Amino acid sequence: MITKEILFVCSEKKLLESTKKHLENYNENYSLHKSDSVEKAIKLIQKQTFDVIISDYNLKNKNGLEFLAHLKDIDYKTSFILLIDKGREEIAIKALNLGAEYYIHKSNNLKLFLSVLTNYIDNLIKKTSIKMNLDKAVTSLSKNEERMGFACDTISAGFCEYSRIDDTWFLDPSILKVIGYSLSDIPSLKEFQSWAISKIHEDDLTLNRDIFQAFLDGKDDTATFTFRFLNKNKEWLNLETQIRVSQRDLKGAAQNISIIAFDKSRQKAIEINLRESEDRFHTLVDNMSDALGIINAVGELTYVNTRFCEMLGYSEHDMLKCSLTDFLSPSGKKVYRKQITKRRKGIADSYDQEWLNSDGELVYTIVSPQPIFREDGTYDGSFAVITDITERK
Repeated sequence: MITKEILFVCSEKKLLESTKKHLENYNENYSLHKSDSVEKAIKLIQKQTFDVIISDYNLKNKNGLEFLAHLKDIDYKTSFILLIDKGREEIAIKALNLGAEYYIHKSNNLKLFLSVLTNYIDNLIKKTSIKMNLDKAVTSLSKNEERMGFACDTISAGFCEYSRIDDTWFLDPSILKVIGYSLSDIPSLKEFQSWAISKIHEDDLTLNRDIFQAFLDGKDDTATFTFRFLNKNKEWLNLETQIRVSQRDLKGAAQNISIIAFDKSRQKAIEINLRESEDRFHTLVDNMSDALGIINAVGELTYVNTRFCEMLGYSEHDMLKCSLTDFLSPSGKKVYRKQITKRRKGIADSYDQEWLNSDGELVYTIVSPQPIFREDGTYDGSFAVITDITERK
């Protein structure tokens, strides 16, 4: 497992040592770095990245709030916990507005303090890990969609035409690209038909001959059919072919027949790849230990994972297209109204939220949201990872 780097900025040497000993004994993958001033901490963050930064408010020269403001100014991405004295909630509010995830009241009860701090660090590490995995899944899905779009755009149609008057074929370079041969692979244009027939799957030969003959006899004008064609690499292509009569003589007999062919096997492979990517994405989010939900711009749920349904005791069908507020407690609805204003401004602070499950019981959670915006900057909803902390209450 990857080591999680934690920086603790505090001028109290005993608290620094106790916290380091506790965290590294609690989790061998937690590595705590100590600093007794903001100036020294800034030098440390210039050398490496920290997963979590804990800072006391009371520091020499610069305080913890000024340190947090500096991190925001330099766009240093990390999770931040501020330690404050009791009765200094105005500092806590400023810290949360600057992007801190949590604040903790300093206490003479060291055991209680370390328990709360450890719990917060666990939550932040877990949230970051989930978000990274989710971002990877979304990025992977997005890239596959882009690749599919590009591939579909570049799957050009192949064109060829048969002239009955000259008993010869015109082969556009596009048809050679589709079937995977060069002009030098074909004996001659007059022999193209017999050569092409030798490449058609034996189970599809009768269909091809019947359709082509029907056109020559003047029975049909257009048709679309699919057959298997062996390319140069000995692979079977699934060619979707559109055929039509482009010219007839005075008696109605076909003189010219135009054919457009698409390689459906390549497109099918791309579609399978995209579906597999989507399946991996859904497997990831459906097996998360935390709930995940997505709402649209008007607050309706458009996606809920399995854990979200289990947490509230509803089925996916019961939750989708319902307003998120339908599942919140009265106080939770007030919190939501304040939070959704922040989402529209692009602010993504974690916050506590209360829900009501299907039995009417309160469910306590920590919500870690992320707003979604369209290309034109219009708010389009948000998604959130929701951690159930009911058992800790």
